[in-house]
Amino acid sequence: MAERVFQVNKLLRTGALVALLLPAVAVAAQDRLPPLAADKMTEEQKKAVAEIAAQNNGTLPTYLNPFVRNPEVMRRVNGLGDYFVRAKTALTRKQNELVILLVIRDWSQKYMWSNHQQAALRAGLAPDIVTAIGEGRRPDRMASDEAALYDFCTELLQHRGVSDATFARMTQAFGDAGVLDTIGLAGYYVVLSMTYNTSRMPPTPGGAVLPLIVQ
Repeated sequence: MAERVFQVNKLLRTGALVALLLPAVAVAAQDRLPPLAADKMTEEQKKAVAEIAAQNNGTLPTYLNPFVRNPEVMRRVNGLGDYFVRAKTALTRKQNELVILLVIRDWSQKYMWSNHQQAALRAGLAPDIVTAIGEGRRPDRMASDEAALYDFCTELLQHRGVSDATFARMTQAFGDAGVLDTIGLAGYYVVLSMTYNTSRMPPTPGGAVLPLIVQ
């Protein structure tokens, strides 16, 4: 009995018990805003879904499922995504994914990590950078543009503002419009992270698993 108590106390000190219990918690957590069946939708919801599905080969993108409950919010969220993610902004696709991963890690958002970890790699972000962000640490090696984005986003997310030096490096690298594109992209993914954490959106099956960080 004493040995068993000792082992439990050891697990608590190392954080390992939290990691052991986490899968059970994840299994118990239910999606609070699962996809709505068509016969459960209002006419306005059906209309909004049809509009967006028509732009996506007849299918509503999975990430919009929770937003169906509020058609106008869903339209706005889709519109923001059209600009910040799918349109041509001051950031390249690789730079976009770096910003997105930083927001996802800050919010520990499992659904989006299950999709964007691979998206970042496909966009050309170095595997060691992706791994470091997932583990909650600063990557050892980054290009100058990546370092500027990393410092700007990390500072903004953690301190709700940025220093003059950080701002100056961002404007030098991306211009004023690029700074606003970066803020808009980060803000868009904060909205998504808040929504999915609240609704308990499940990770995509077979997708990457966000590393657990025990505080």
